Amino acid sequence: MNVEGDGVAVPGEYVKDGRIVLSVAPRAVRSLDLGNDAIAFGARFAGRHFEVHVPVQCVLAVYAQENGKGIALGEEEGPTPDAPAPDTPPKKGPPRLRVVS
Repeated sequence: MNVEGDGVAVPGEYVKDGRIVLSVAPRAVRSLDLGNDAIAFGARFAGRHFEVHVPVQCVLAVYAQENGKGIALGEEEGPTPDAPAPDTPPKKGPPRLRVVS
């Protein structure tokens, strides 16, 4: 997640290159609140309690630790040049996944 957004409260000593990876597993957090505007919970970092608060627009990816599957949300930069216009009907055929950067 991007820690440089407004309203982000994370332990700074765990931030690397402006980002931090957090576990929200039930065994790792207390009072998990997955709201529409923010994710908040309490957790211990090196034995110290810390209240974490992250606005949802700062979340860059969500994935499962067990198998590494998930979704990268990325930072929005607007439509990609090869993206269809919003009023253009989708092409027919089998669904395909592709990486968009």
